[in-house]
Amino acid sequence: MTHSKLQQIQQCFLSLFIVINLCIIILWSIPSCTLTEFLFAPIKNISQFSGLWQNFAMFSPNPRNVNLNYVALITYADGSVKLWQFPRMEHLNIIDKMIKERYRKFINDHVSNESEKMIWPDVARHLAYINNSNPNNPPKVISLRSFISEIPDLETNNKRKETESYTFFVYKVMPEDLK
Repeated sequence: MTHSKLQQIQQCFLSLFIVINLCIIILWSIPSCTLTEFLFAPIKNISQFSGLWQNFAMFSPNPRNVNLNYVALITYADGSVKLWQFPRMEHLNIIDKMIKERYRKFINDHVSNESEKMIWPDVARHLAYINNSNPNNPPKVISLRSFISEIPDLETNNKRKETESYTFFVYKVMPEDLK
């Protein structure tokens, strides 16, 4: 294969990649309707895999009115408990914020969502795996816990309510989870 032929193939793939990305961005940016859902169906998996999907709920007519914070309580074989904090943007420097924003978004938009509870065991297994630093004291139980506090409404002058806290998932770690 000649050098110019290889360049043509590379340019073709690059152009295709750019067109697909532009389609994804445009389809995510316009309001949802039957037509956009139909057009978006073939490329939905690509956009979610690549991280190009976008949700403009923060700017919608009804933005989220609560502060969400999630932690994991990791109970080890010896009974000790470690608090593992999911990324919180207010505690990170600007570089770490850019790197970890997708994790925060994943936690706030998916892990906390009751309709997506099928991913909770995977999140717990991942936490068990990354917190298994001592083979003599492995994680035994992972508890996912949320803290929710309402943001006061400035227009009605409502006072801030107490922060609610609850454990929404408990996972018993299996030995194969740590491999």
